[in-house]
Amino acid sequence: PPGPNDYPPHPDDLLPAGRLVRRLRALQHVYDHPAVYIAAMRRSLGTAPIRRPLPPSFRARKLASPEQETLTAVHEEAISLLPPPNSS
Repeated sequence: PPGPNDYPPHPDDLLPAGRLVRRLRALQHVYDHPAVYIAAMRRSLGTAPIRRPLPPSFRARKLASPEQETLTAVHEEAISLLPPPNSS
């Protein structure tokens, strides 16, 4: 693949090519070495479960314990009804 310096800027360029070439080279590296990136993602995602924090209004006000428990239960039920995240 071409290097970032293979495309010197020209006065009539709409966008500088250097940054775009660096991004494309990085993507090419990902596609050439997917195992490295997959392992890193597994390590990153495997360290802690993805948590959904309570909305700020649940934490900002002083709520009585029963109210806090009810709001937390309602929030957890609402989260459980959401479809799982899909990155495709």
